[in-house]
Amino acid sequence: MPLTSEDTITIAALARTIWQYHYATIPASAQIEYMLMQRYQPALIHAQLTDPNM
Repeated sequence: MPLTSEDTITIAALARTIWQYHYATIPASAQIEYMLMQRYQPALIHAQLTDPNM
């Protein structure tokens, strides 16, 4: 099933859970937050979903 715009919030939440669990041993939680904000915001995911070049 293809992803839709409605899936972006779920994807962002899933990414947060995975990153926080997987990278929990990294001392700087600010780095994890930075990566999540840079790559997994629902608006950014939506832009990638609607970009015909992706």
